[in-house]
Amino acid sequence: MAYMYENWTLYKQDVKLKDGRNRIIYFFTRWKPKRGKPCDLPNGYTIVVNERNGLPYLKEEVDVDMSRFPAQ
Repeated sequence: MAYMYENWTLYKQDVKLKDGRNRIIYFFTRWKPKRGKPCDLPNGYTIVVNERNGLPYLKEEVDVDMSRFPAQ
């Protein structure tokens, strides 16, 4: 099942980097792209909307462990 945000659909695509590694990229689009498959929202990510142009994108959630920092 594809994740929908308003009228945007989330897609993912496997990309081979120049150093030979593979990476998954996620992107939103209103139309069916040439490459990529619709996907669900990945764990650990939230949706953020760009204030200037209104485009949604994924942002990785940061889990800050405050116990690592000394109390002041």
